Order: sequence, then structure tokens, then C-alpha cells
Amino acid sequence: MTHEDFKKTLTKEVEDLAKLIIAKNARYGNSALTPPALCPVLTAKEGIQVRLGDKFARMRQLVETDEVVAEEPLRDTVKDIIGYCLLWLIADEEEGQGR
Repeated sequence: MTHEDFKKTLTKEVEDLAKLIIAKNARYGNSALTPPALCPVLTAKEGIQVRLGDKFARMRQLVETDEVVAEEPLRDTVKDIIGYCLLWLIADEEEGQGR
């Protein structure tokens, strides 16, 4: 892959991921950026960290078992992980941490 091909591929992946996160935010509201409803003592960032833990566990299960799940292929799980990482950065910025 040339550097130009890499830039085009990366740009497309990032744009597609941004569209996915924006669509999910429209569907679910800002739920990821607010304390979890069932555990309001957690901050938004802590809630996202819990979701990330769940997604990493899901990824491990898919990889270790070679499980093929039509509802959530490994690629979708990886996109969700990246999305939650981006949401964590947004929540961090909102809290004024910006570390």
C-alpha cells in the first residue's frame, strides 16, 4: 500500500466511523456521555470504560472461539471499541480534563 492509498483508506475508515457514531448518537441520544441510568454514581467516562470492558470481552470471545455471529462480526466490535474510545475523549474534554 502506498502512502497515498493509506491516507485515502484511513480517511474513509474515519469518515465511516464518524457517521456510525453520529447515527448511534441520534438513535440513542447522548446516553454514552451521561452517567449510566442504572448506576448514576459513575461518571460518563467510567460508564464508557465499563462498556469498553464489555466490548473487549466480546472481542476476545469472537477471536478465541472463531465464532461467526451475523449480528455482530468482529469488525463491528472493533468499530464499537474505537467509537467508545472517541466518546471517552469527548467526555474527558467535557469534564475539562483534556489529559
